[in-house]
Amino acid sequence: MVDRAVSPPLSVRLEEIRFLTFGRALPATLFAVLGFRVFNNLLAQVAKLPPHASAFDVIAGPFPTALYFLFCSIPVGKDALRKSSNCCVRSVMRRSFMSRVIRRP
Repeated sequence: MVDRAVSPPLSVRLEEIRFLTFGRALPATLFAVLGFRVFNNLLAQVAKLPPHASAFDVIAGPFPTALYFLFCSIPVGKDALRKSSNCCVRSVMRRSFMSRVIRRP
């Protein structure tokens, strides 16, 4: 008996495309744009600090914006650090496909 490589059905391919689009690409793009705008806001706040700014000036001014910028950069940086995110997506999709094909009692 010869085992043939069977391509996944169209519904699984559409799920993978939907996941890559709305689960990866779109959120990463939106967070990148938001991070860019927050970073520009942070630079403007740092430029407005007085020459000899106290710790209170920094905490009241650019510190919350810097924390928000770090929050915005987490989803974008996470995928950039992963070497082969597409491989992980394929394995997740393969497992979900196999769980539908193989029904366990």
